[in-house]
Amino acid sequence: MADALDVLRQRDSDLHRARQQLSLAHQELEDTNRGLIALHTELQAAQLAEARLAAVVQSSDDAIISMTSDGVIQTCNPGALRLLGYPEEGLVGEPVQSLMSTQSQELLDESLREIRRGDRAKIYDTQWCCADGTPIDVTVNVCALRDVSGDLIGFSAIARDITTQVEAQRQLQMLARYDTLTGLVNRAETLGRLEAALGCTRDPGPELGVLFCDIDHFKSVNDTWGHAAGDAVLATVATRLRDCVRHGDTVGRTGGDEMLVLLPGVHSIDETVQIAEKIRHRAAEPIEYCGQTIHATLSIGATLAVPGESVSTMTARSDVAMYEAKRAGRNKVTCG
Repeated sequence: MADALDVLRQRDSDLHRARQQLSLAHQELEDTNRGLIALHTELQAAQLAEARLAAVVQSSDDAIISMTSDGVIQTCNPGALRLLGYPEEGLVGEPVQSLMSTQSQELLDESLREIRRGDRAKIYDTQWCCADGTPIDVTVNVCALRDVSGDLIGFSAIARDITTQVEAQRQLQMLARYDTLTGLVNRAETLGRLEAALGCTRDPGPELGVLFCDIDHFKSVNDTWGHAAGDAVLATVATRLRDCVRHGDTVGRTGGDEMLVLLPGVHSIDETVQIAEKIRHRAAEPIEYCGQTIHATLSIGATLAVPGESVSTMTARSDVAMYEAKRAGRNKVTCG
């Protein structure tokens, strides 16, 4: 009887241990399942993130390019093909330098060197070349591509079209330097050039001639024909002045109906007056406006710069000479 009880007790003990082991196995299985579920969730999230990133790359209007460490294009998105005008697969296998001018290649090479030295990324503005050779203004973001060990395996470049912004900047620069009505350089630009030219004037040596031009009776043109006619006269006279000067000379509108002509490299007052007379005769030709003929003439003060002379002194002398021409009957050139 005792032996039977011992056997039963042993079986109970074995059963208890088996149940404990089974419970532990269940727990391990549940932990494994939870781990697998978590891993699956992470994989799904990673796949979703990868899919979203791929969608962004595919739909982006920016050119997104990956290249080997020696600059051979490995992948490019449709945006790169559209931006640069290449057919599908037209860029893969090509050296990225084929998209660039010499100056742009130098910028890229310097950026890659700095990234190799440890910089994370480089951003710069430059021009790339489209398939038909047309240059396009872009801002470029270059960064390193590394493997899981952190070793450099290549580079990526994202190029964005900034043609509109660059053109707007050019227009702003034009507005800052040029008169919109006549197309001549404005007062600030003219006086800046005069100051620079005066700084280069030496004795002996080539001289700087300055012509101060004023349209005669311009107020009566506005009063008789209207301000639109006055604008047409100003624009026409400005064009005629530009036609009469040499390459490297400056014709600027300094205000109202006044224009300043800078003649660097003249050798005498006689040469300065010769150019002034050419301008005066050309400006006096009839101007046709809306079926009417308008006559406009110029009074011109001609001067030579004195070494060390200031802008204000130079323009004052030219202004005085111009008013001498006015007092002498207008449509004349007077030396000052």
